[in-house]
Amino acid sequence: MGRPGRLGRRRDELFARWTQEYGPGNWRLAWRTGPVCHGLHGALALYEDAYFTALSQNRKLLDTLVGCARDVYDEAEQDTASGLDYAVQSSPATHLQDIAVRRVLVRLGRWFEGDALLRVRAPGEGEMDAPHGRARAALDSGRLPFHRPDLIVRPLLTGWWQPLSVECFYQSNKLLQRQAAPKTSCSPSARPDGTDSVTYDRSVTYDRTERGTEGHDPVGDPYDRRP
Repeated sequence: MGRPGRLGRRRDELFARWTQEYGPGNWRLAWRTGPVCHGLHGALALYEDAYFTALSQNRKLLDTLVGCARDVYDEAEQDTASGLDYAVQSSPATHLQDIAVRRVLVRLGRWFEGDALLRVRAPGEGEMDAPHGRARAALDSGRLPFHRPDLIVRPLLTGWWQPLSVECFYQSNKLLQRQAAPKTSCSPSARPDGTDSVTYDRSVTYDRTERGTEGHDPVGDPYDRRP
């Protein structure tokens, strides 16, 4: 049904509109990677791998981060409560980049050793040379280059992020999908594992049992509904 891009503070309003228009459980946000449409977990795997690529290939940035920070956050300091779990979202705005940084440090066998609670977001104009300003900017999802730019859906969606960044991937590849009207060729059918499946968007098949319901935690839902 289109590429909604960043929802921001309109998220709940749009969710309510889509629920009214398509019916409860009949729509979702998904991400396209090549020929495949998938849910949030697939998008987060690629999102996190971009951070892994950046930190594993830039030892100076990694050492600076580990040496100066005691933890990182995105929207609010309470974001640290999420730890390594993308599903834990206590702030009004969904945050991912701080969680991705923590998970990547674990994957690299490192952890924070510093004293600063570091906000992983580019500082304002004129603040780049402030303490840790360049490290903060380098870890901003709107600036960090996406490691597989060939996978970003064209035309690129524009916003506060830079072209071909991690955020550009996340927003450009996001789709709004609705459940197709029942047809004989794509009606629900039993599967050997006991689950059933239903065809969305032509030939792509998803587990009906994995679809969440509007109103649930947006990041905990395998088929995410988030900004």
